[in-house]
Amino acid sequence: MPLEIVRGDIAEVEAEAAAVELSIAPGGRAKQMLDKMKESFGLDTPLEPGMADIELAKSGRTRFIIRAAIPKWQGGGAGEQDALARACANAMSLAREFGLRSVAFPLLGTESGYPEDLALRTEKAVLNVALVNDNMKIILVLAPDVGEA
Repeated sequence: MPLEIVRGDIAEVEAEAAAVELSIAPGGRAKQMLDKMKESFGLDTPLEPGMADIELAKSGRTRFIIRAAIPKWQGGGAGEQDALARACANAMSLAREFGLRSVAFPLLGTESGYPEDLALRTEKAVLNVALVNDNMKIILVLAPDVGEA
């Protein structure tokens, strides 16, 4: 299926699911954030960096929200790019598992401080694999000021 790249607000994109980024801070604060997410979202297990989960959307144009846990950018030497790729791949696995036909992805990682060009290359690489293997429309939603793909 096709990969569509659009600029704008992901909340305005029509898709069965929309991915969102959960920023996971490094160090001692990470456990507090994970515990808070567990309590807030009712998760049986907290999301570790690179993981993703899915829930029914409470409002908006999508049926589901896929949360991808992304570690804060620390300069690239702490496995951040691998965690970003895993989170994106896990989000796609959930979309596949739920039989979704369309998923909107923001540029994951940028809220956590990742350089936009690195986040874009990483996410596109994972999504390109999904395009070959899955029968689903993937919409990559870029902010209006993000450089050309």
